[in-house]
Amino acid sequence: MAYKHKIVGIHAPLSQRDELTRVYQLITSNKKYYQFCCAINGSQALIGKATAILKQDIENLPYPDAADKLDLAFWEQTIINDVMDHMVDYVRLGQDSELLTTTANAANLAAYSELFVRLLGSLYRGLHAHDPVFLNGLVAQPFYYGVRPDVSWLGVDCQEALHKLVYDTSRDVLRSVRVVRYYEENIILVVKPDRLRYWLPSTAIRDADDTLIELRDQGW
Repeated sequence: MAYKHKIVGIHAPLSQRDELTRVYQLITSNKKYYQFCCAINGSQALIGKATAILKQDIENLPYPDAADKLDLAFWEQTIINDVMDHMVDYVRLGQDSELLTTTANAANLAAYSELFVRLLGSLYRGLHAHDPVFLNGLVAQPFYYGVRPDVSWLGVDCQEALHKLVYDTSRDVLRSVRVVRYYEENIILVVKPDRLRYWLPSTAIRDADDTLIELRDQGW
């Protein structure tokens, strides 16, 4: 009753029953993938900040002959998970969304670090994640090569300096938030605000890419 103008049915003559069944099975077995397609490519889901979709969004979904054409790389699946679990609500709710109201915890940092190491470690062998350091609104996540380093210097003494690096408040009406990457001996240090939005596994993909470019530029 509430959505009487938003019901879309897919039908076919009896001669195409097998094909209709195949389409049904394809959609039900790849539900999250198709939800992602509607959210990203659809004409209403994220634009109108609504969960309803339009008929044309369904018609534009991919229906390959072979189901394995929908198989994804691990990092692609990570993006889908984060978009559907977090970003849709972020677009819809804004400042009230979980991404901005929740502080990243140790489990979130572990998931982020695992993907960062998996991506960057495919080229730089021996990369490991150190324990994260929580610094009054910031999180410093160290990574290292070889011998586990002493990062006890990451503490209260460096909080003020890191806050000045991350938050640019030099303009009256605009505050910029930076991602700080610091390289020292065998350490790669990533420093960002402690909000969950900055520590999703999908952000590790971008951070690993940016780190790779910087390491290459430095001759590593």
